[in-house]
Amino acid sequence: MIKADKIIHKYCLVLVTLIIYACQAENKSADIYSYQIDDKTEKIETLKKYLTKESGLIEAEYHIWFQDNGTGRIPGPSDYNIKLALKVEPDSLDSWTNYLDRSSKKISIDLWDELQLDKNFWKLESEPELYHSSLSTEVKLLFRKENIILCIYSTMPVALEYLDE
Repeated sequence: MIKADKIIHKYCLVLVTLIIYACQAENKSADIYSYQIDDKTEKIETLKKYLTKESGLIEAEYHIWFQDNGTGRIPGPSDYNIKLALKVEPDSLDSWTNYLDRSSKKISIDLWDELQLDKNFWKLESEPELYHSSLSTEVKLLFRKENIILCIYSTMPVALEYLDE
C-alpha cells in the first residue's frame, strides 16, 4: 500500500507540474489586422509568430485570427484563420506553392477585401494561378507577374465560390 501511495504521489506531482506549465505557456490567441500596426518591422515580426514560412518575404498585409487552445486546463489543438497578401522575391514564388495542387478554376479576390490593400502598391493585374491543399484548408492565388500571393490558412476548409469561366 505504501508503494502505491508513493507512485500516486509522483504522478500527482507530474500532473501538477504539467498544469502549472500549461497555464504559464504563452497564449498566442489573436485577432490582428496588419493595418493596425504602423511600424513595418513590428508588422513582419508579428506575422512571423504565426507563419513559419517566410521565404523571400518583402511585404505583407494580413488578418490573423488565432485561438490558442494549448494553454488551458486541458490543452487541445488551436483554431485559426489567417488571410495574407504577400509580396515576395520572384525566385521564391514556387516555394510557396510547390506542395499544393494547382486548379484551373477561378475564384474571386473578394475573399481578401478585409485586408484593405492599397491598390497602388498591391496591383493585381495578371491572371492569378489557384493552388490549394487537398482539404482546402490552405488556398493561394499566385500573381506571378507581380510576385504577389494571396493566401488563406485555416483549420476549417475554405469555402470557395468558383467564378464562371
